[in-house]
Amino acid sequence: MVLPLAKPRPLILLLVLCLGCTVPTRETDPLRDIRNTTVIPEVGSYDPAIQKQALQRIFLTLEQAPEITCNLLAATLRDPVVDDRTKLVICWILASEEDPRAIPTLMELLGRVNEDPDQLIKDSLATFGSRIVSGVAQVLEGGSDLARLAAAEVLLEIAVPEAHAALVSRYPLEEAPQIRFLILCGAAEDPSNDASEVLISGLDDAERQNREIAWEALRRKIESPSLLRFDAGAGPEVRRSQVTELRRWLASSRRL
Repeated sequence: MVLPLAKPRPLILLLVLCLGCTVPTRETDPLRDIRNTTVIPEVGSYDPAIQKQALQRIFLTLEQAPEITCNLLAATLRDPVVDDRTKLVICWILASEEDPRAIPTLMELLGRVNEDPDQLIKDSLATFGSRIVSGVAQVLEGGSDLARLAAAEVLLEIAVPEAHAALVSRYPLEEAPQIRFLILCGAAEDPSNDASEVLISGLDDAERQNREIAWEALRRKIESPSLLRFDAGAGPEVRRSQVTELRRWLASSRRL
């Protein structure tokens, strides 16, 4: 005996016609996933597993919809509720996409450094090269000692002429030995005469380590003859005499 087919109910039929045979899930729309969940805040999680999963989902959406995803991330930076750790990771993601909207937040984070700075700040800033030299140079001039140290490291990493110039111009005013060391490292890579003058000034630096690097860099830069010597460990009078001899040779050979 064959039972007759039941007539479809009008409401069910309407739903089938409107929705089709499949129901969309969150997995089919990664962009909706990060927009409607806590995925973005979770990139700052202290739990490595949670953070890793959140980052994987963010980078998946970047592949599928880079512009919209970057817009969502940039908008999150303006949320006052979001903590600095999360903002830093977001900036790192935006920097990986060379999105300059990360720069203002990165500069703010750099300027507020009061403990050993996260490497992500420095790496993310360095990604933008010459575009951030002016802002980083301002931190080098007026930030805390740790912020200025981080700023000097960023300028040294960028290694463009503007960055070298910002470092070199700071040397006469700088009191922190570690920062003077980084400035001298930058001067060693700078072919300008101003950098050479800073290296000569570095021969009279209060720290022996700084005097040593200044002499080594200057010796390579000017290709000094073997008769010119400088003893970084000698007393002030001996060092001044050696620097005087060096300047006399530089003037006669027109190296500077």
